[in-house]
Amino acid sequence: MVAAVVIGLIVSVIDVLVLLIIYFLVNNSKISNEEKRRFNKKIFGSEVKEKIRNIVIIVFINLLIEYFIYSLVFFQGPNSWRKYEYEGTKIYYSSEKIEISPMTTFVFEEEKEEKQYIVVEYEEKIKLTDKAPLKKLFDFLNIEVKTGKVEYHITSVY
Repeated sequence: MVAAVVIGLIVSVIDVLVLLIIYFLVNNSKISNEEKRRFNKKIFGSEVKEKIRNIVIIVFINLLIEYFIYSLVFFQGPNSWRKYEYEGTKIYYSSEKIEISPMTTFVFEEEKEEKQYIVVEYEEKIKLTDKAPLKKLFDFLNIEVKTGKVEYHITSVY
């Protein structure tokens, strides 16, 4: 998310620089003074406060556009849940949560190491001793499976 903001700020600064270059090119060209005034009023406004406000609006709009593009490309949208089904048990997972049937949701902590760990006794719902069918899911989520248990950090259960 921080990277999206940084990318948005960089693009916004570039856009403002392009506008300023256009402004200086127009003002230093051989166009009549009346044409220059009309151009400056349309793009930047007539007063200093209005000019600053318009530049801030341009930066903010660019920031939103870049964040939206970045989130679509890198986060696959806000609801990037995937579904995995095993013997009638539905498992929904994303990069932040795993939900096994609609009964329990585990929210992952930020990764402090290469793997995430939680200790959950799950034998009633899913026999994790038969972990082979779920191995692809746990490998994808980068969760290490111990015998009969899944181990990763729980931040909240609801």
